[in-house]
Amino acid sequence: MIYDKKGKMEFSDFDNMVMSQDHCFLCGAKLNDENRTKEHIYPKWFQTKFNLWNEHLILLNSTRIPYRNLTIPCCNACNSEMSKYIEEPMKKAFEKGYESFIKADRDVIFSWLNKIAFGILFKETTLKKELSTQNSDTIFSEDKIYERKIQHIFLKSSVGKVKYQFEKPYSLLIFKINNSDNRYWSTESPELKTFYMMASNIGVICHLMDNGYNEGFFCQHDDMKQLLSEELSPVQFIELCAKFQYKVSLFYRTPYYQLYKKIDDDEIGVISNNIYGDAYSEWDNRIYASFLQHYLESYGINCDYDELLVGDNVLTTLFKEDGSFNKNHCCN
Repeated sequence: MIYDKKGKMEFSDFDNMVMSQDHCFLCGAKLNDENRTKEHIYPKWFQTKFNLWNEHLILLNSTRIPYRNLTIPCCNACNSEMSKYIEEPMKKAFEKGYESFIKADRDVIFSWLNKIAFGILFKETTLKKELSTQNSDTIFSEDKIYERKIQHIFLKSSVGKVKYQFEKPYSLLIFKINNSDNRYWSTESPELKTFYMMASNIGVICHLMDNGYNEGFFCQHDDMKQLLSEELSPVQFIELCAKFQYKVSLFYRTPYYQLYKKIDDDEIGVISNNIYGDAYSEWDNRIYASFLQHYLESYGINCDYDELLVGDNVLTTLFKEDGSFNKNHCCN
């Protein structure tokens, strides 16, 4: 439940929402012929720009679905507001690649990525886990989607109804990529709440709900922070994503939020509580090597686990033996 600053008013609109094809995924409004629209999880302009319309996304049950079919129910009002608050700004952000993207509003980028992540989960509540089984469970259960209350509240920032106070609830790292063939690649982890994307010469790493801790940890280390000002090859970026994902898997702290809403005001205020002290379990290169292998394979690079793990160390394309950045790596 969320209370106003005086503790007198409460609301639980998400708890009472109906998750179905006949209700808006964002506000829960009952849909009819007059207010019904389809929200493309990956917007049409984005699919056109990166030639995704006929490409496929791999779902949690390892089945594939065309990007063009990734649609969810939405009302006209929310669709219009999302266009205003996130889609038009993001379209402009992608126009000139990294140079325009790095200047974009970070809250808008987060809202856009969060909409995609939540939208995919919502879509998976409507798709069978086992296509050949008549009464199969869905890929992602409705019970689990209701556990995403905070993520859904953050989603309301896509229609201008959430304001973040002080610390941000997310980590966001943006890199310049030497992606000469303009290849698109992305992956996300609903369990760990991470999202990775390489589009044109833009590389994005995002944790959707960690109160900025993982970004802060990354920037505390000079060798990692340096990468934000370097141009990475696609493989270097994939390696960095694997490294970040494994580190996040070791993250054992739970983020907390204070939420408030003023009387007669639709806007929700979010205060992200700082996380202090140790937050990670011990790193193990043997496990990290398996993460790296998996991420390279998702990019189409097959390699043996034993090739990546040499003694106690894992091969890297990011750094030379002396620890300096490997500027000469150009493998796509």
